[in-house]
Amino acid sequence: MITLLTLNLADNKYLQINSKNDGKKLYFHDEIIIKYLDNNREIILFKDSLSEGLESLKNMLLLALNNELPVSEKNFLTGVGYEWTIYYHNLDVFSEEDPTELYSLWSVSPEIGSASWIYNRNSKIFFEISPQYLWDFIDSNVNEKQITFEEFMASYTFDAQFSIDRKVCMEMVQTLKEMLKMIEL
Repeated sequence: MITLLTLNLADNKYLQINSKNDGKKLYFHDEIIIKYLDNNREIILFKDSLSEGLESLKNMLLLALNNELPVSEKNFLTGVGYEWTIYYHNLDVFSEEDPTELYSLWSVSPEIGSASWIYNRNSKIFFEISPQYLWDFIDSNVNEKQITFEEFMASYTFDAQFSIDRKVCMEMVQTLKEMLKMIEL
């Protein structure tokens, strides 16, 4: 894997976009992995096509720059991922409206990474990374160290939640637009 792009989110917090492609020519369906990096961690947030990953990030940043992703005080304090985990765990069929759908950026299998969210609070732009309850996604017999949903939620905390400066968001949008122009079908 080579690094195609590293985006600075905040002090010592980055998004790194990696691909098997050498980066000389970028293709719509190139598989990429987007990781969150800080001083201590590397968390996979996205593993899918180049176009989808970049477009979704650009579009969410544009919505946040326009303050179109307001989140309630409750969701801000616990984290949007907390509310989503409860919603998803209690859902038998996807017929109910997801109260967190508006803020969802990316989600990968909890076996390899976490979910990510972008939202506004008091006109600031926030980025959140949250764990997911693994056993809602896999056969419970797969892992002997299974914990109950109640145990998971009792110790729940988001992996990261921080504000992104508006100027940084605007720079990221511009960088993403330029990179998206280079993608070939």
